[in-house]
Amino acid sequence: MDLEDSFRKLLIRSLRVLIGIYLAWLRLPNKLFGFCLSYENSKPNIIMISKRIKQLLLGSMILIGLAAPLTSIARAETRVSLEYMDNTATSLGCRDADYRPKYYTTAHQALELESELSANSNYRLIDEIIDEVRRRARLSSYYSKEEATSVFQTIDNVLINFLHRSTVLLSDSLEPHKLDKELVESIRNKEISGEKDREGQFSVTSRQKAHVLAHPDEDFYLTDCDALSLIYYGVGEVLDFPIRLVGAPGHTFVRWHFSDGNYLNWETTCGETQTNEFYEKRFNISDISIRKGVFLSSLNKNEVLNYTYSNRGQVWSSKGDYDRAIDDYTRAIELYPKSIYSYFNRGNAWLRKGNPDEAIANYTKAIELHSNFQKAYYHSGHAWFKKGNFDEAIANYTKAIELDPKSSSAYYYRGIAWSGKGEFDRAILDHNKAVELDPKFQQASFYRRHS
Repeated sequence: MDLEDSFRKLLIRSLRVLIGIYLAWLRLPNKLFGFCLSYENSKPNIIMISKRIKQLLLGSMILIGLAAPLTSIARAETRVSLEYMDNTATSLGCRDADYRPKYYTTAHQALELESELSANSNYRLIDEIIDEVRRRARLSSYYSKEEATSVFQTIDNVLINFLHRSTVLLSDSLEPHKLDKELVESIRNKEISGEKDREGQFSVTSRQKAHVLAHPDEDFYLTDCDALSLIYYGVGEVLDFPIRLVGAPGHTFVRWHFSDGNYLNWETTCGETQTNEFYEKRFNISDISIRKGVFLSSLNKNEVLNYTYSNRGQVWSSKGDYDRAIDDYTRAIELYPKSIYSYFNRGNAWLRKGNPDEAIANYTKAIELHSNFQKAYYHSGHAWFKKGNFDEAIANYTKAIELDPKSSSAYYYRGIAWSGKGEFDRAILDHNKAVELDPKFQQASFYRRHS
């Protein structure tokens, strides 16, 4: 029997005693009390005292009557609270069930949001990264450009085992991998470019290549720019570095803000400083998109979290759960209304649900924010085609081709749209071009032979 049960039983016994006294009191005539309490004729005073005692007894019974069930409520609330703490610890998904995260950065929050989709919520690894950066970096209240660069280099050195490769969730990026001999040999023979190739294979820097070849048996992590930038951002939150996350089309990097209003861009995938002009050229960013603040603007915490919701939406969509995907894309847009990929991906989800009108509305919004968004034009062509509007489909495929003349699939689908209009000569030309760009495009060959 615990202390709470004993206390509750004591209250119940006290309540019974008081009830008994009260009932006995009601049976005693006031005269008897008057005789017992005074030799004088003071009946009115005795009656008043009697009433007061009755009121006190009644009030005590009410208080004790309330106290007894309240102890049960308190005990139930305590039990719920403990259960909540246990469930929270379980939902965090720590590798060690007894491990509690030391910090709660935006990166930790992202892992928490992903916990329903991934069992690999490696909070411990993020904590260890933060602690190692704290140990190695020079902490100060003021940083020069050189000192800020040194801090970035320190974080990059701590993340030496993080190889750049396309992933979706942060939790996937924190999953350790052993590199097989074939992969190590591939890295040994790989030309160092600092950029990911078209097949999605990971890129390595010269330092990472040397580290892999020197320590091939270590654990390595395959990660992308979003995950790396989020880790940098989390480190900055704890160690008070003025690091912000910055978005470009299909890419993120980080930026150090100085007190005088200047800043320093850091490309997390290759560990180098870069200028805004580098990103404008590499990702074909229009001036109007920059002026609107769609790209190359430093993001706040809520705007950073939009990436997590958008990435989570991609996973739900890949599982065929388009409703949950749309919910996540919508939440991402609420956090960051300029999130073009959330509009784009929400459009894809609507199209897969068989609603081309909603899809077109989302693609159009994405194009308004980023006029050079090739994929949005391409998928908008699909939506118009599904509605049977071949002219609009052709117009969107044509714009997609203008933005990416090597898009064999855009030529292929524009050819199908030409066939839908009965213009087979144009369809054959587009199909021929598709095969020229990609000889493996067998579907295009088939339509070319049958147009």
